Amino acid sequence: MFYLKDTKATKETPIRVTFCYNNVQLRYYEPKLSIYPKYWNSKEQKAREVRDFPYSAFNATLKTIADTIIEVYQIFKLQNNNLEPSIPLLREKIKIARNLIGSSEEKTKLDFFGFLEIYLKEIYKKVNTITGKQLSPITIRAYKQTYRLLNEYVRATRKVIDFEHIDIDFYNDFTYFLTHTNGFRLNTVGKHLRNVKTFMQEALDRNLTTNIHFRKKTFRVVSEKTESIYLNETELKDLEELDLSDDKRLERVRDLFLVGCWTGLRFSDFSKIQLHNIQKEFIEIETQKTGAKVVIPIHNVVRRILEKYTHYPNSLPPAISNQKMNEYLKEIGGKIEMLKQGFTVSNTIKGSKVHRTYSKHELLVTHTARRTFATNQYLKGVPVYDIMKITGHKTEKAFLRYLKLDNRDAAMRLDAFWKNEETKLIAI
Repeated sequence: MFYLKDTKATKETPIRVTFCYNNVQLRYYEPKLSIYPKYWNSKEQKAREVRDFPYSAFNATLKTIADTIIEVYQIFKLQNNNLEPSIPLLREKIKIARNLIGSSEEKTKLDFFGFLEIYLKEIYKKVNTITGKQLSPITIRAYKQTYRLLNEYVRATRKVIDFEHIDIDFYNDFTYFLTHTNGFRLNTVGKHLRNVKTFMQEALDRNLTTNIHFRKKTFRVVSEKTESIYLNETELKDLEELDLSDDKRLERVRDLFLVGCWTGLRFSDFSKIQLHNIQKEFIEIETQKTGAKVVIPIHNVVRRILEKYTHYPNSLPPAISNQKMNEYLKEIGGKIEMLKQGFTVSNTIKGSKVHRTYSKHELLVTHTARRTFATNQYLKGVPVYDIMKITGHKTEKAFLRYLKLDNRDAAMRLDAFWKNEETKLIAI
């Protein structure tokens, strides 16, 4: 739609282009695109066909501008999973398409969503300030999920969101949207709130906003302790001794999982151990997530696996995707009687505790290996800080949260401690 800025002007007045989409309205002016009101046909929104005005060329320009706006809008949606562009970003792209600004010129001041669109396109270049490495694909995917949910929130609530709107009212509304509309668990809600805080801090660092409501205590990242399984040493023994010789696919997955259970490494690390990481009695590796260098003694189970797979370059079974390995682990666990026992998981959903019981093998995932290592070594009395040197936890508090001990585990550990003390007294 084309309108005159001033219909009563006695001289040339700019023409305003209006483009409506997704319940918002873009207003766009182009330099030198102006006309005397007497030459303008407001009903047809174009120049009048008169002799003393080059109406043909002028109207052709208007059509070109309209076509450009529609094309830029459609291309953006096509390239961005059908997401809607913010007004400043769309205006900027139109100007670039019309050759009115170049990459060296000052950018239009971005709004919240315009900033996020650019930030997420550049995020592959961003470096983690702690590790000095680029952000992991998992982190990038989580940021994009939060961005998508913010767009869904705007569409669902029909609220305008800009930097100044990220306050406690937004916090409460967005939390309710994630919890009740999407039915997310509390820790998932917390993850997205943490990402919003990250976005706002980045915008603050770039001088795009002065809003610091996101730093207040009321804008907190919610979380709850989750129940995850670990395998005790009896279950690990049953897993190792399970005959899978007739299914090499499952056998390789089982063996690689056992490497994780006896090294404490994450999937991203134990699936990528190379020959140079194996140094006589130890595995020495720089972890992908944190960049920490860890040294791990080679357990007898791991040694047997290394000897079993000497025909592979790194003496370990080849890795498959994390998703596929999780799928196969559940299949393997279903073959072990001890892993058919029930395990109850509790989560807060829509403000209420929901309890669901699974067979233990249904909860087997690659990360179970790391929790298994940490918990078993702790139960055996290995000093906490020695385990932390291998798992890479920075604080004892973080490490203890990571352990998966139930009441019986704690009671057995205390019982073993008392018996050990009694043995010492008798010896004296």
